[in-house]
Amino acid sequence: MEELKKVKRLAEFIRTEPHKFRELANSSPYYRLLGMELVECREGFAKFRLPHKKQLLQLAGVVHGGAIASIADSAGALATLATAENCTSVATAEMKVNFIAPTSEEDLFAEGRIVHCGSTLAVADVEVKDSKGLLVAKALATYALFSDNRPDSAGSDDRR
Repeated sequence: MEELKKVKRLAEFIRTEPHKFRELANSSPYYRLLGMELVECREGFAKFRLPHKKQLLQLAGVVHGGAIASIADSAGALATLATAENCTSVATAEMKVNFIAPTSEEDLFAEGRIVHCGSTLAVADVEVKDSKGLLVAKALATYALFSDNRPDSAGSDDRR
C-alpha cells in the first residue's frame, strides 16, 4: 500500500500499469479480510468479485448487507480513481444501496460506472449481481476527490 501512496497521477498509473495496480489494490487488508478482489479497472469502470463464504452470511443465512455495500463501494471508488485526473485518493461522501434480492450461495460481482466526474466530486452507479446474473443490489455513490495538496489532518478544515 505504501507504493500506491507514492503515485502522483493515479488514473494514468491505472491506465498504463493495470496489472500492477490490480495487484496493489488486491493487497488491501480490508479486501483480503472479506475475500474480495479487483477483477478489472479502467477509465470509468471497475469490477470486483466477492467469493461466497459462510463468514459473510447473517443470521437468516443470506449475505450480510454490509458485505454487499462494501463491494459496491469499492467498485465505485476504484472506477472513480481510474477516471479522476490529478486525484490521489477518494472518500465516500454518500452512498445509497437498494437491496433487491437475497443471495446465499453465489459469488457476487460489483460493476461500478462513473456517471459524473467533476473537480471535487464524482458519482458512480453500481450494480451487484450474483454469478447467475441476478441483480442483488443497486447503489449510487458520491465520492470526494483529493489530491496531494489536501490538508494533512481533518482538524485543519475551517468549515466545521
